[in-house]
Amino acid sequence: MTKKIIYSVLGPGVSAVGAAKLLKKMNEPCLILGDKDPALWSDSFSFLDKYSVFLRQDDEKVDNFLNNLQYLILSPGISRTHKLVVHAVSRGVEIINEIDLAVMYLAEKRDEGQKFIGVTGSNGKTTTVSLINHLLSSAGKKTFLGGNIGTPLSSFVSEGGKADFYILELSSFQLETLSKLKLNYGIWLNFTPTHEERYKNVKDYFLAKLKIFELSNKKVMSSSMTEVFNDFKQTTEDLISPKTNQLENISLKNWKLKGDHNLENLQMAAFISKNLGLTDLQIQKGVDNFSPLEFRVQKIGAINGVNFFNDSKSTNIESTKKAISGFNPQKLTLLIGGKVRDESLVNLNNWVEAIKEVNDVIIFGEAANYFKGKLNLKNCSFFDSFSKVNFSFNTENNVLFSPGFPSFDEFKNYIERGEAFDNFFENLQKNQNIKNNNDPRSEE
Repeated sequence: MTKKIIYSVLGPGVSAVGAAKLLKKMNEPCLILGDKDPALWSDSFSFLDKYSVFLRQDDEKVDNFLNNLQYLILSPGISRTHKLVVHAVSRGVEIINEIDLAVMYLAEKRDEGQKFIGVTGSNGKTTTVSLINHLLSSAGKKTFLGGNIGTPLSSFVSEGGKADFYILELSSFQLETLSKLKLNYGIWLNFTPTHEERYKNVKDYFLAKLKIFELSNKKVMSSSMTEVFNDFKQTTEDLISPKTNQLENISLKNWKLKGDHNLENLQMAAFISKNLGLTDLQIQKGVDNFSPLEFRVQKIGAINGVNFFNDSKSTNIESTKKAISGFNPQKLTLLIGGKVRDESLVNLNNWVEAIKEVNDVIIFGEAANYFKGKLNLKNCSFFDSFSKVNFSFNTENNVLFSPGFPSFDEFKNYIERGEAFDNFFENLQKNQNIKNNNDPRSEE
């Protein structure tokens, strides 16, 4: 007898594959929906049995399945306002995501000693969760790091994975659909208006982020968030902020990350780690051997003494400003650019303030087309795509690639963009080596 399909997954991406793996472990067939012909993506789900079904999301047969569906597992990139999502809700289907599915599965098996830590914010999420994970794991704790980074939680548990501490990076997109997750600590780092393509206004984005505290037992925010909460007329009465210097007894001699913003991330990571039972000595061990993350002000090499840094993860002005703060702007070549989400929301004056002291600014992509004619700064040059960027770097400058805009005008994501800058650097390095080899002085 064919088992009824009560689970559907919308959006056949990485999180969907994780959810499907867990559904298989639960012996639950599922309906996988995508916006393209299933022949183009169903191979990613070849591990499912014959009772699972693959359809285009606009296939008329989808409506027949809604009669039995109980859960629609939504990929983060798809909004709750999507036509099919709205229709499913009207039919009584509950909207969840892969994290909630994993939490539902773990509910009967969850050890009282296990802790769930969630981190959100417009910037610094990945660094902060990675720091918390590293400090705990360096102290011998069994951890899982996931959410908006790395392996989906549903994949981890489907493979029998267990941890004492589950550290989750949570984007606003994920928070929109979370309801089953119960966090021991929910942390909100900062807030900068972004994702204009998803939210009608800044308040909607704020409310999506605020969801983290609805899911949290202990609610932690950075001190900078107090003003933001006041602006949105939200109480901070039951929120916790680190009040003292968490690094007072920690040496930063071997700390490798640049910028005050990374010290802020470390402060928060240390605060949470201490609350989870770590000593200063254990935290010191983790601080000493933590390495910069890929595409987050990551030093990728040097050419003739000029250091190159890849900060492709930067998708908004605040992130780029923080990256710049780790350098002397008078000795810096800065590359910014990418997709302009909404021209009406680009604050030209803020960008002028951010880059006016930088020695040399190279602007590429849609941002170049937007800024050209608007930025009356002599330190700027413009290229309509990243592939056309060409410059002679000043041998006294550091080179920082910190785009400050999303990557979607030319790239699939920030990772692909970061790899493109890595390749850009490698080509510069090869060309410089050829130039040096052809220079008679190189044989002296």
